[in-house]
Amino acid sequence: MKALFSILIPILCLLMVSACKESSVDTDTPKTEQIARMKAAFGSLDGTEWLLKDYATHPLLTNLKNTASLKFVKQSDNSYQLTGRSFVNLYGGEFSLDEEKGLIVKKDHLMTTEMAGPSDNMKAEDTYYRNLYNASFYEMRGNELWLYIGQNTDPAEEVMYFVKK
Repeated sequence: MKALFSILIPILCLLMVSACKESSVDTDTPKTEQIARMKAAFGSLDGTEWLLKDYATHPLLTNLKNTASLKFVKQSDNSYQLTGRSFVNLYGGEFSLDEEKGLIVKKDHLMTTEMAGPSDNMKAEDTYYRNLYNASFYEMRGNELWLYIGQNTDPAEEVMYFVKK
């Protein structure tokens, strides 16, 4: 029995590591090409609304999945207004696409209502805002929007998975 576990445990660990790798940013693609892909898809975000399905590395509690929303309204060729409901509060702000830096969520332009809620919801909301602030890259995958969190590293620190509402 011990021999069986000594074989199965390493195999399971390898499977878990390879499954996590799927959510990483493709660093084989040059940053300029990543930005070009985002720019090409940028216009398609206008008027779309999304629900946060989950995170890659720190999953949401089941009752919080598909409750936080994110809506895009085009302001200019390279910026959008963000609006939505996080887990307790409403929020609004701005994000833009910089030709050199990538995706930028403007921290000083993010405003929220300040209602209190259940502890789990408040923690999830803090994480949600922190991740939005640190989004550096996005990609459209069919009916999903993936926001990569971090400094375009491989693997990404986190990935926010949204589904179209």
